[in-house]
Amino acid sequence: MNRPPALHFALLGALLFGALRLWPSADEAGAREAVVVRSAAEIDDALLLREALARGFDERDHIARARLVELGRTLRLAPADDEVALERQARALGLHQTDPLLRRHLIEMMRLSAASPADAAMPTDGELRAYFAAHAADYAQPERRALTHLYLSGARRGAALDRDAAALLAMLHAGRDAADAAALADPFARGSQIALATRAQLAGVFGPGVAAAVFALPVGQWSEPLPSPYGLHLIRVDTQAAAGTPAFEALRGRLLHGWLRERADDRLRTSLAGLRRLYDVRIALAGPQ
Repeated sequence: MNRPPALHFALLGALLFGALRLWPSADEAGAREAVVVRSAAEIDDALLLREALARGFDERDHIARARLVELGRTLRLAPADDEVALERQARALGLHQTDPLLRRHLIEMMRLSAASPADAAMPTDGELRAYFAAHAADYAQPERRALTHLYLSGARRGAALDRDAAALLAMLHAGRDAADAAALADPFARGSQIALATRAQLAGVFGPGVAAAVFALPVGQWSEPLPSPYGLHLIRVDTQAAAGTPAFEALRGRLLHGWLRERADDRLRTSLAGLRRLYDVRIALAGPQ
């Protein structure tokens, strides 16, 4: 059963294409087979698994079959080199329906199938602009700052920390180039240049106190030594970006991704609604405690 990885993807693609053609429409009639779950939260997964098995995903997907062989070999259901027998015996025990890893794999395959478009339709420019207008708030960005940063380590400098920070700041005020001054500072994991970042992002790097001080600095002015749990920081804000929503063209890629994801979610909801009409879904009542 060993096949090259490229063939695995080809088989998966063919399987998903076939599943799209077989997916039931909302008007399709069928026997209302009972599907019993323990809670409402399990309904969607139970329906997706039932459909995956009904479509034979477990029989046509190499990953699913390989998992059954692995389970059969682990349980010694047949000779280790007889993959056909191992798979057959694993199925006889119902492992294609009960193994947690295999169940999750089949559910996610069916979820992908249900959400995939029947064609490669892409939004027009007008549709994408309408989506942007409806979701502009989702793409708004808070204020951001880009900065140059010089660090002095408390652990490395000890009692000389404050004196060294004051001396380095005096050099900067006297016109010393920041690149030259950096040679007198200590290494910092994020380096001496921080690209445009939000207050929350800077708080994650330096702590909330330093981040708040940075957002109060005017552009081009070095801060006083700012304390953090790591030591002291000398920071100059190089550029600032006001809060707002970027232009449409700057967001086109993200907007396309969001539009496609929204349509996929719509298709999945429609498919699941159709499945709920095809099956008799029941929630098992809890037994006596």
